[in-house]
Amino acid sequence: DATTAEPVAQAAEELGITTVVVPTNAGILSAVGLLMSDYIHFRTLTQRTRLEPDALQDIQDALGALQAETETYLQSIGIAGPLVVERILDMRYVGQAFEISVSLNEDAADLTFAGIEAAFAAAHHRVFEFSKPPGNPVEIVSFRVGVRARTGEIPPLVETSDSAANREARQIQIVEDGTDRVCAVMERGDIPTNATPGPVLIEDGTSTIYVPPGWTVRRDPVASLILQREA
Repeated sequence: DATTAEPVAQAAEELGITTVVVPTNAGILSAVGLLMSDYIHFRTLTQRTRLEPDALQDIQDALGALQAETETYLQSIGIAGPLVVERILDMRYVGQAFEISVSLNEDAADLTFAGIEAAFAAAHHRVFEFSKPPGNPVEIVSFRVGVRARTGEIPPLVETSDSAANREARQIQIVEDGTDRVCAVMERGDIPTNATPGPVLIEDGTSTIYVPPGWTVRRDPVASLILQREA
């Protein structure tokens, strides 16, 4: 909220923190994160299948069909480029109440019965700290395939404004803890690289940062604001 001062320094004091970093575009980092997240789509097929050598072709076919469906969907919404495929089998020993997820590193066509059995035993051991000897009946409960596409780099969100030389120094009167104070008002680009003592109210395009008395603020080489509590 560009109209609300963020009391980061006060919160830091309560937690015993003496340094706070406020990155650029702090007010929209969640939105930027969504824009930069990978595109990923999963398809799942629930189909109980006993893990046996004769079932290997059915397992390969199920995973291959899910991969084709997932890739087709991503292409239909305009997502192209290199795709990363994740293949997961939800498996359990026959008679167990709960299954575990087993990630497969091989392409569907390269899977082997022994490889799937070994991957399940290793995953089961990680979760439950034991696995049964080879040959104990195992079943697949469901097949899952996810296809991921990396997003391209988004341009830096740099706000343009008048140069500091063309801006007049501003001050406002504030009341903090019942005390009247004169507070300087600055923009992020006006903050120097050397420490500037508070109180300072910093106006940003996506947030407002308040530097209270007893704290200093400076700008680092990547335009982050470094708030530091004075000794």
